[in-house]
Amino acid sequence: MSVSRAPGAATHQRPGDRRRTLPELLAGRARKMKLDPEREQKLRDSAVRLLRRQLNLSHLLLEVEGPPHKKLSLSQLIDRDSPKAHTGLSSSLIGSALRDQASQLGVPVAVLSSQVVASSIVQICEAGTEPSHGVLLDLEQRKKLSSLLEITQYLLAHSMFSRLSFCQEMWKVQNSLLLEAVWHLHKQNVVSLPELLESHADMQAVVAWLFRNLHGLCEQSEQMDTSCPQADIARAVLSDFVQLLVLKGFQTNSGLRGEAEPERTPQVAVAVLQRMLASALEALAAGVQEESSAHRAARCWFSVLSGHTCSMISTDSPKSFFRHTLTQIFTHKPVLKVSDAIQMQREWSFARTHPLLTSLYRRLFVVVSPEELVGHVQEVLETHEVNWQHVLSCVSALVICFPEARQLVTDWVARWLARAFENFDLDSMVTVFLLVRQAALEGPSLFLSYADWFQASFGSARGLHGCSKKALVFLFKFLSDLVPFEAPHYLQVHILHPPLVPSKYRFLLTDYVSLARTRLADLKVSIENMGLYEDLSSPGDIAEPHSQASQDVEKAIAVFEHTGRIPAAVMEASIFRRPYYVSHFLPALLTPRMLPRVPDGRAAFVEALKRSRADKIPPSLYATYRQACSAAEEKPAGPGMKADPSCAEGPLGPLTAALQELRAAMTDPAQYDAISARVAVISQRLSSALGLSEDDSSSEVAKVQLSVLVPKLEQREQKVVDLLLTSFCQNLMAASSFAPPDRQGSWAARFVTATCGHRLLPAVLTRLCQLLHHQGPSLSASHVLGLAALAVHLSKAGPAFSDVHVSPPAPARGLSIPDFFSSLLTCGTKESTLFCLRFCTAAISYSLCKFPSQSHDTWYSCLSPGLIKKLTYRDWLQLELEIRPDMDSLSDMDRRHFHHWAIHERFLPEPSAAGGCDGDLETACTVLVDTLLDFCHSSPRAEQPAAPNCDEFFHLVNSELRNLCLHGGTLTHAVIVHFFRGLLNACLRCRDPSLAANLALTLCQTECPLVLTSALAVDFLKAVGVCAEILGCLQERNVPWLQLFQLTKTEAHEGPLETLTPRIADAGLGRVLLRLAPDQHVRMLPLAFYSLLPYFDGDAPVREDTFLYVAVDMYLKLLALFVAGETSAASTLAARSQELQGQAVNTSVSEKELFKHGRGNSQTLT
Repeated sequence: MSVSRAPGAATHQRPGDRRRTLPELLAGRARKMKLDPEREQKLRDSAVRLLRRQLNLSHLLLEVEGPPHKKLSLSQLIDRDSPKAHTGLSSSLIGSALRDQASQLGVPVAVLSSQVVASSIVQICEAGTEPSHGVLLDLEQRKKLSSLLEITQYLLAHSMFSRLSFCQEMWKVQNSLLLEAVWHLHKQNVVSLPELLESHADMQAVVAWLFRNLHGLCEQSEQMDTSCPQADIARAVLSDFVQLLVLKGFQTNSGLRGEAEPERTPQVAVAVLQRMLASALEALAAGVQEESSAHRAARCWFSVLSGHTCSMISTDSPKSFFRHTLTQIFTHKPVLKVSDAIQMQREWSFARTHPLLTSLYRRLFVVVSPEELVGHVQEVLETHEVNWQHVLSCVSALVICFPEARQLVTDWVARWLARAFENFDLDSMVTVFLLVRQAALEGPSLFLSYADWFQASFGSARGLHGCSKKALVFLFKFLSDLVPFEAPHYLQVHILHPPLVPSKYRFLLTDYVSLARTRLADLKVSIENMGLYEDLSSPGDIAEPHSQASQDVEKAIAVFEHTGRIPAAVMEASIFRRPYYVSHFLPALLTPRMLPRVPDGRAAFVEALKRSRADKIPPSLYATYRQACSAAEEKPAGPGMKADPSCAEGPLGPLTAALQELRAAMTDPAQYDAISARVAVISQRLSSALGLSEDDSSSEVAKVQLSVLVPKLEQREQKVVDLLLTSFCQNLMAASSFAPPDRQGSWAARFVTATCGHRLLPAVLTRLCQLLHHQGPSLSASHVLGLAALAVHLSKAGPAFSDVHVSPPAPARGLSIPDFFSSLLTCGTKESTLFCLRFCTAAISYSLCKFPSQSHDTWYSCLSPGLIKKLTYRDWLQLELEIRPDMDSLSDMDRRHFHHWAIHERFLPEPSAAGGCDGDLETACTVLVDTLLDFCHSSPRAEQPAAPNCDEFFHLVNSELRNLCLHGGTLTHAVIVHFFRGLLNACLRCRDPSLAANLALTLCQTECPLVLTSALAVDFLKAVGVCAEILGCLQERNVPWLQLFQLTKTEAHEGPLETLTPRIADAGLGRVLLRLAPDQHVRMLPLAFYSLLPYFDGDAPVREDTFLYVAVDMYLKLLALFVAGETSAASTLAARSQELQGQAVNTSVSEKELFKHGRGNSQTLT
């Protein structure tokens, strides 16, 4: 059966005839036939055999045009959204069709499948809307490719796909192949990138193709919005391929490679990475515009290398790659000569190097240690021609980024210098001078100035140049060769600080000095007009004399304020450079101005020069200066004149002006070298602002003692500290806008040392206590960051300061600076907890950014350990104890659940090494009790907290419940439980529960003692014995217990206490008893008195002064109780007893008469 027609067959049909279609024929036949399942299956098998024999698969699957021939293609199979999609065809059907076609064509099915898939991928890549140079797929292309890869994975799983044939087919159409498609093939394990790279015979062509696509990907990714999905895919493609190239190209452990792994892949990987870096370096060197495609590609590539892409590789490959990268940077186009480097190296400082290159250096420094870096640079210098710009800019970055680089570079230079003189090697000598000058460009806080190094190396007899005449000739020959290319600064240093030369070789020095002076004359620079302090980073070669003199004056004043002595440079200039000193320096120093009432640094410096020997200031010049200053004081400044900052109103004016000048210097990178001088001025003016005399303004730090809960400051101190804290915060924000903390130099540390070196540290810490402990939640973000940074630097300088003694409790306990800050950050409330998190996060973040390369020990020295280590069980308990229940963000039940979870689920099972209890419940309880006791003893209190208000309950007991105590004279158990449950609940919500409970019980003892006796009730049959023991204890302690039986209710509330004997009136135990016992028990006091007397030994009670009166009073009340059963009618007896007690004791009256008098009265009552 065939659907084709024989050649030459008639193709015309009669009019009106219509040939029926196959479905119509089959439908008609189906109506005539009976449904038979077995026949239906046979028919289906026959149809499949028919299709297999007649279907032309070469056209079916390889046809990519589609519509012209109206045939089914693989593109339609994967295009599931197409109206012509054949969704019913499965991967198995496609595989079956491919096998049949391969059989007919006589080719392996794997080869045929590879050709079909390759053709389809090309069609997908060419169907996109992206420009021709694009490397990414669009959404529609990505969807089609995903469907195609599903079919390909089926073919791979059934051994119907040849990777080698597929790679060969892909290289035939490499210009149409998009890099993202290759990435998907790699990620889906269809064909890896190394397999694809290895399959091409021409390695140079492979490198060119991969470089072109990676460069295009970098350009494309920089144009995208970072939030769009395309950008995420671009970053993923770039990251995966860079990791793969680094891993394959720089895998040091050859054992990790498989035996069958191709050898060409590492070469391709290295070549591609080299071309990408070279392209980026050329873009930076050419100074292309930032919006150009070359600059975008360079920025993207540097960001990849500077990011964490390579750090995710677990092998040693990243380290080898970065060392190779450093070598390539150092040796990239070494076209500059040494003479060029000598003239241009000032432009290669860290601040002037391109930020992309400095960020790459910093990333490389994370992987390579400073020692390894120095060794690697030395190795490259010894074995390669180098690009001096890149080498020297890397040295600047090294000095900036590593605090230990100063000593490393110093030792390194010393070794090179020794080698130079040992072998008389000019190359080593050039390297030494270039390295030293480059490091000195970063400022004296990071490396020695060039003048200091030159004088230390050659200004003494210990110098290497002094060992022989040959060494001297070698040195001066080298210096002479440099003269035509030297900047004036260096020539001036060599002239003013010449090498030490023996007298017989003095001519060598004389010849060099003459040559250098001639060169300076050609440059129109006068050696006499050279400033006292070198400034190698200034934009021009030499400043004008008047401008240089002003800078010299400011620096000299700063040094004078810091040391208290006239700087050596000024003394030398007054002798050896007299023309400059007299013509420029003194006029700049003696500029007329309004002199401040309290002499400032400039005035003190002038007076010191005037008092020095040899009249450093000529008398006539000094007299003219004083007259001009007097005239300036008499004549007010006009509207167009700018008054000197030191003459501002009030004592804080000069300090405010100095702080403003420091902030201006922070925002101008050209003034970074002047920051130290500005800080020194602030230090001097701080003494004036505090009203300290010259003797008081020593660097000794005062003892710090303050109250955490009630910190107090004098008004002047608070104003000064607020100025300093505000300035520090503003300067930090200004400096951070130009550079990250690790590139801001040491201004912050100098600021802290200068401001807290005076006797201002207690005031600073007190103000920080006010801000952090009491006003923390209200601080702005900039203040939090600034104060956190200040806390870091104060903690780092902590060993230089004395401990902080905080109180209460008394006596004050000493805390280190980090521990002091930890004590200020409490978590008692929701607001304080949030502020604590903000502050700690800011402090830790600043520390990590400020000291990125330092060890954890350094961080521990800057911060309290509680901020940067895991909380142990004890630490957690201390934090929980600080929470104030009345302001807790959790409810009581939630807090209880949290405590239960934290103890039983977290800290109890955790190992002790991690801060837990090793599953030991006894250990957990012991730590809990210890922490509670420590907290109770150390919890600071500003004032005694008020006891819970129990007045209403006490009134109820005294007025109602007291007279209802029918069972033993005590309150019922339910009432007592109710009271103490409420009392404990109220105390738990106080800041100090134990103290609040003690206060409440003390108040209960005086106002409602029945509550306590009811709580302590014992068996009533033993009451008399217990009472006797209590009275015996009182007697042993000389407590007058007879007053318990002295007062009646009326007397306690109405009679004046002054009518009593002084010893009775002082204690008031009778009043307590009256409020303790109900009325019916008070009436039984006489019986209690005479029942207790037999328990006392001997005549001890009789010896008491008040015994006789108490005994008579109790006898009269007992007699009245016996006769009448009531005591209310005994008011006259009570009055008489009161009279007797008010009289002086008459020992001449016998007891018999008293008792007789008493009996008469009692008879009268009856």
